[in-house]
Amino acid sequence: MKFAVFLMLSVVLMVRKCTAECDPFSLCDGSRDSIVMSGVSSQFHPGADMTWFVRPQQTFHSIMLVFQDFEPTSKVKVLMIREDGTMALNNYVGGSAVKNFEIIGDKVREIIIMAKNVPETSFKLNYYSDCEVVNDGQVQYPQQVGNSQCWILNFTLDSNELMKRMYVMMRDVELDSTYHLKFTDVSTMEVVADLSGQRKYEIFGFDTIDSRTIMLEMTCTDQCNTFPRNSFNLNAYTMNEGGIACIELQTQCSQISEGLKPQLCQTHCPALDEMLENEVNYEENSPMMMIRSGYIANRQRSRAYAEKMNPEKRTEKRRRCPLNPQYCNCPRSVELRKFCYIRGKCFEHGKCTWACIFAKMTTCLKIKFLSSNVKLL
Repeated sequence: MKFAVFLMLSVVLMVRKCTAECDPFSLCDGSRDSIVMSGVSSQFHPGADMTWFVRPQQTFHSIMLVFQDFEPTSKVKVLMIREDGTMALNNYVGGSAVKNFEIIGDKVREIIIMAKNVPETSFKLNYYSDCEVVNDGQVQYPQQVGNSQCWILNFTLDSNELMKRMYVMMRDVELDSTYHLKFTDVSTMEVVADLSGQRKYEIFGFDTIDSRTIMLEMTCTDQCNTFPRNSFNLNAYTMNEGGIACIELQTQCSQISEGLKPQLCQTHCPALDEMLENEVNYEENSPMMMIRSGYIANRQRSRAYAEKMNPEKRTEKRRRCPLNPQYCNCPRSVELRKFCYIRGKCFEHGKCTWACIFAKMTTCLKIKFLSSNVKLL
């Protein structure tokens, strides 16, 4: 008889819609909701298995579970059912070090959360199914297909790393007056940065010694426009302690006058070089290697030089070497960043003249800007 009553109660609760907080044995169908477990619930038998079914009605592909105040004695099972029907069951046991953590599931259809109704179990869980996981380090808004207004940036240390930093480059931010871009550290739910209005360029740095997840949201404060004109571009890069140290070195070197910089300031930083090259490439909107060393001049005559001589025939809008071809054929092996530390005029470098000019106009300025404008959060 008791089992029958318990079963009927479970069925009633399962079909009941979730409110601000999702109850045990209910269907959590909101795109966002909370689950709270704090000691023994008087509504259910002590020691009974408590279950929550997370199946948002809104179409989704990724979901983020954020556990907070996860007590050392807590034990929770999370069953993820993927879009292809495969399942993954994971056990999470509390520890003395970590009380807040997050779980990110990609290509997920449904989640079942299980915990026992015992005094030792205590936690709060917030889930988000309306955010897009950024896997390739790029966000361009608005997008051609689908326009999410929430994005998840996650980075985790590899086994041989001691520290990691994620650089987030925000470019060409244009937001209507009532809109904001909000960066939230999901572990603490602290808003660590907030952008509004127009910003040409902003750089944020996020450090971790374990794992860190940043949620970027586009929010509206009041009287939202029906057709807002919001846009921005985001690029994210991660570096280990070696890359971080090299960036810090460049930061110190940027404060020293050119004539006094030590040899150490010319230290090669592959991670920094790749990041700078990508950023310049995005701004120039054309192949970096062709621009910086004038490889188009490998033909009989530079197309850009020919266009300069015959402007009526100009059909290419992309920026190319505008000089005579003899100054536009710098070898591929030449490192662009070296021109940032060489004194003298660029025309002293012969066939690398354009590479030198281009470096000083773009990469050298980027190094200085990156070194002095990163906001560590």
